[in-house]
Amino acid sequence: METNPEYSDIIDKRKKRIFSLRNLVFLLISLYLVYYLIRKTDCTAAGEVLESISLYYLLISLGLYFLSNLLKAFRFMLML
Repeated sequence: METNPEYSDIIDKRKKRIFSLRNLVFLLISLYLVYYLIRKTDCTAAGEVLESISLYYLLISLGLYFLSNLLKAFRFMLML
């Protein structure tokens, strides 16, 4: 299947932008920070905090999160 030359140019530009040195540096910094934070986290204390969370508040916060994303998607659909 032949691709439209216009699309080919767009794809090439996006590939260059995605795989740029700048993005690679930011990715490496992010991975290092995640590694550092995980290494410094006390897993037993984190587990105790997670166990103490009220299921009621957790479900409300998840519901609000999904409602927020649904409204954002609807707003984006209206902009198109």
